[in-house]
Amino acid sequence: MEEINQVLIERYFAQELSAAERNDIEQRVQKDAQFRQEMAAYKLAMESIKLAQRADLKERFRQRDKVLDRRNKDFNIGRRGNLWMLAAAAIIVVFIGWRFYSAPQQSSDQANVNQKDTNNLVENPGIVPDTTKSTYLPKEEKKENKIPAKTKDEGQDLYAANFEAYKDDSMDPTSRGDEENLSPLEKFQMLYWEGKYAQTLEAFKTLDPSHQVNDNFRFIYANALMATSKTNEAAAIFSEIISFGKSPYKIESTYYLALCHLKNGNYDEARKNLEAYLRDPDAEQKEKAKKILADMG
Repeated sequence: MEEINQVLIERYFAQELSAAERNDIEQRVQKDAQFRQEMAAYKLAMESIKLAQRADLKERFRQRDKVLDRRNKDFNIGRRGNLWMLAAAAIIVVFIGWRFYSAPQQSSDQANVNQKDTNNLVENPGIVPDTTKSTYLPKEEKKENKIPAKTKDEGQDLYAANFEAYKDDSMDPTSRGDEENLSPLEKFQMLYWEGKYAQTLEAFKTLDPSHQVNDNFRFIYANALMATSKTNEAAAIFSEIISFGKSPYKIESTYYLALCHLKNGNYDEARKNLEAYLRDPDAEQKEKAKKILADMG
């Protein structure tokens, strides 16, 4: 493929050409068989990349699930061990208490006799200072101050309070003419801009396959999925965009992936993504990310 053809084809599929340039390309495709083959080959390559990315992502998820399974197994074993230790400690405490309260108490006469025999004994040997409260009080205070684990409902509340579909000036389609004459891509962008997210999802299905594999448009599609509570599908797309690393929306994908994990109660993954997002100097929603981390505790 000639270099100039490759550049034109890449710019065509990336939506970087003007309307006149796109028209020239499309006319050339009809007249030039070799150029048409090059266009088809490029489209096929993009689709192959998408399939490869999905396969790689599925494998990563499988590996992650194996690691989580091992961690859960180790945690259960450790927890059983701790329960046995607590049970043993409880038995010892009960036994000591029983011995103490079952021991015979001295009568007042015996106490007087003992007091005459020695001046080192206390006045009332039957009263013993209660040390149990001072012994266990620090543990009780620590238990009260312990931050409770977040529930899934709390994660959903944080998600609802912080999610807002991403929009920037480059997505504004209001200057693109009459709605009836819009191309499928322009209609897709218009519906998203107007907040009609369910219709946006349907419009995505009508796009050219080359547009459906474009990470810029997939980022918009994933936001529409989140807006319609399809966070699992959205998370998979954001992960692919981050992995491929070619879209200008790669950084913001990290933020929205964190929100998906938050809604699903995956707090460790959400925190990890938010911390990575805050380390990036080009992150646009740092204040929101900081607030979410603070609210997570």
